[in-house]
Amino acid sequence: MKRGSTFLIAGLLFAPGMVHAKKHQSYPTYRLGGQVVLDKAWFLYDEHSKTDQEIRRGRLFIKGDLWKHLSYEMEYSVSGGEWKDLYLRYQFNDLSAVTAGNIKEPFGFEALTSSKYNTFMERALPDIFVSDRKVGVLAEYGISRKKSWVWRVSGGLYAQPIEAFDLHEDHYTVAGKTTFAQIFGKKHLLHTGISAAYTHLNDTKLKLSTRPETHLSETRYLKTKIKHTESTGRYGIEGYYQYRGFSLQGEYMTMRLETKKRDYDFSGWYLQTGYFLTGDAKRYKTKDGVLGRLSPKHPVTKGGAGAVEVACRISALDFQEKLENAGDMKSYTIGLNWYMTAQLRMMFNMVKIDTEDESGRENPDIVEMRVQYDF
Repeated sequence: MKRGSTFLIAGLLFAPGMVHAKKHQSYPTYRLGGQVVLDKAWFLYDEHSKTDQEIRRGRLFIKGDLWKHLSYEMEYSVSGGEWKDLYLRYQFNDLSAVTAGNIKEPFGFEALTSSKYNTFMERALPDIFVSDRKVGVLAEYGISRKKSWVWRVSGGLYAQPIEAFDLHEDHYTVAGKTTFAQIFGKKHLLHTGISAAYTHLNDTKLKLSTRPETHLSETRYLKTKIKHTESTGRYGIEGYYQYRGFSLQGEYMTMRLETKKRDYDFSGWYLQTGYFLTGDAKRYKTKDGVLGRLSPKHPVTKGGAGAVEVACRISALDFQEKLENAGDMKSYTIGLNWYMTAQLRMMFNMVKIDTEDESGRENPDIVEMRVQYDF
């Protein structure tokens, strides 16, 4: 960790002067940047409490264009000691591209939105059904009517994450997604989408567990192991609505596990809403079908108060199968976000856990805060 912290500090010192790509259109171009995310949490039990803190994310990246339509990105997690995005992308137009490398699957809405732009400190409970980045190839195609609607479809074939990549393994994933976004009167935005993924595992022990939407939690909930898993099938539906500073977002996901003896079905969902008290609004990236960077109308660097958002979320998992520690879980979160600038924000979350499993553990209420800066 000490070595990783040294690299991270070096990036913070030298990257700001190298943020912008070369002004001339000569190739290749580059942009160096990264992010630092600091978390602190308080766990409140009935008769005691404890606190903890961590560098949640410390990442450095370099990206740019090798030539006109061919781009690249290399992002390394200093805090996690692993590669994140590591790819080459050929861009046919704003909505169509082919990408190869260590990349995300086309599955879900919150999962594909960068952690820098999500509303809450951690993604909702159904994120357990979303895979990490894997080595693969992704094809994307889209059509649009300017300032009216956008339709996108994407599909990919994936192996394992780059750190675990093995040519002799026959594990693979096929994933696809389609979305449709409609803009009404320049003020209303409605996004809908469906995702599906099939993973061939070939007699693998699969472990499932989740944190209570708090990365600092040492407790894993609904922790179970399933032996002799042959394959998994995952499905998801998503929706996002925005009217000025108001947003409403939700997803429902299911996963079926096929083993040599029987099949298991799990599911999860979340629903969240947010509102900006300062007249600001979230930014929807039409070319990617996800949320993007918010730039406050009145950042603190120009004497303003920044952007302030209040939000709430309920999420749930259902593992009602005859498995060890299986059961169901709900999580209730209230959030307050202060966007001081487009690159700097503070987040405050209060999390309430409600579980029904066989562990008999005491569930704390959680208060957590974050300082997030990217460059």
